[in-house]
Amino acid sequence: MIPKVYKSIVLGSGISGLSLAWWCRKSKPRDSLLVIDNKKFLEGASAKSAGFLTVGSLNFYNSNLESKGTYAANEILDFCQENHELLHKEGLLSEDVSYRYAGSYSITSKSIDSPHYQQVSDPGVLLKDGEKSYFYALDGSVCAPQLLKKIKQLLQADMLFETSVKIDLKNSTLSLGESTISFKRLFIANNAWFNTLVQTPIIQPVRAQIFRSKPLTRQWDANLYFSEDLVYMRQESDGRVLVGGQRMLDPDQEETFDEGTNNKIQKALVEFAKERLGTPLEVEQAWSGIMGFSKDRVPKVGKINDNVYYQVGFSAHGMGMAFHLAKLVSQWALKGQPPKEIPPYFFTK
Repeated sequence: MIPKVYKSIVLGSGISGLSLAWWCRKSKPRDSLLVIDNKKFLEGASAKSAGFLTVGSLNFYNSNLESKGTYAANEILDFCQENHELLHKEGLLSEDVSYRYAGSYSITSKSIDSPHYQQVSDPGVLLKDGEKSYFYALDGSVCAPQLLKKIKQLLQADMLFETSVKIDLKNSTLSLGESTISFKRLFIANNAWFNTLVQTPIIQPVRAQIFRSKPLTRQWDANLYFSEDLVYMRQESDGRVLVGGQRMLDPDQEETFDEGTNNKIQKALVEFAKERLGTPLEVEQAWSGIMGFSKDRVPKVGKINDNVYYQVGFSAHGMGMAFHLAKLVSQWALKGQPPKEIPPYFFTK
């Protein structure tokens, strides 16, 4: 039986929502806490992700460098690294979530002058003429569903699946079908679905295509990012290979809430992996997930009123940023002032 009043309610049970719930629980361990989602647990984009704890993606770094400048690009990189370290400190990264900490290779045709990236000759995949490989030592990966399950288990929060949610800002209540629940603090972390609750079109749904291969004998440990091709790849401990990306091959079709697979992109991913690994991969499973993108590809945070806060728009970097950002947003809600550690470009204008 769900109570009628909660101190904190979080909308969203992906990595963003569960991270907010985690820090709410840690700050106020005795407070009542409810997590609500419009999807059943482990059916959202976070659980369907490839599990990259993205810190050193050169494409992401370059994008921030070009749009925001050197200081901002380095600040966001540091923010991601702090996210990784916080997950460690809270005891969430271990063998039971298939955690791997082996760095990443970014493949690009551009020359990079940054102390964060070391040029190396052998990334473990085939390079095209003119391409270079840069290593970033602080990247890692997890099995995303295992990590979400672990956070949920340790939280011991109430959880509810509800497709119809309406927010009454004036009365600090949620309408869930025929039921009404009151809250003291509400956190919106439903990412791609943010605009369905709040009429502020700052988030665009974007579909991500992924496939997992049958086991491959070839072994490598680090994450792989192909910057110009917008492809990411990693090998799991059992030899299976996860490959995703290339949404720009069919951008109009990929701006959608439809979770179906795109045959054009899936075929391109299989061919890409074959070319780069020098061997064909046999697809075991193919799927997609719906991400929430902001216009400048960094998360957006905001305060709707004194009781309602949000963090959305992780733009494919939820695993690499949400846990850290959630700590800061929860502090904001409790103390009334946004922490200075939140980068200024994360705030909605």
